Amino acid sequence: MLNSEHHAILNELEQEQRQIESNAAIDEKITRLTAKNPESDPAPEMHIENRRLFDVAFGRRKLEEWEQNHLHACKVCQGVLYVFVHQPPGALFEDPGKRGNVA
Repeated sequence: MLNSEHHAILNELEQEQRQIESNAAIDEKITRLTAKNPESDPAPEMHIENRRLFDVAFGRRKLEEWEQNHLHACKVCQGVLYVFVHQPPGALFEDPGKRGNVA
């Protein structure tokens, strides 16, 4: 025969079991929704390496086809290339030791 303490424990266990089943159903629904929508977990975006953009800016390299296509669509890579292209002449190649005291 079960006493009131046993009934209370059984009720708690039943509530926990219902919660576990509910969580499992939610997890399954989330999995189904994200599987149908691959954009919800996008792969990290590939960018053109800065050194390659630097070389392009100074005419030492041509971009590969995928890089050209990417550059047309990517504001980040366009911004990096813009900075390199608009450097004052010699600014990137100056010897910091030759500047002297600028202040």
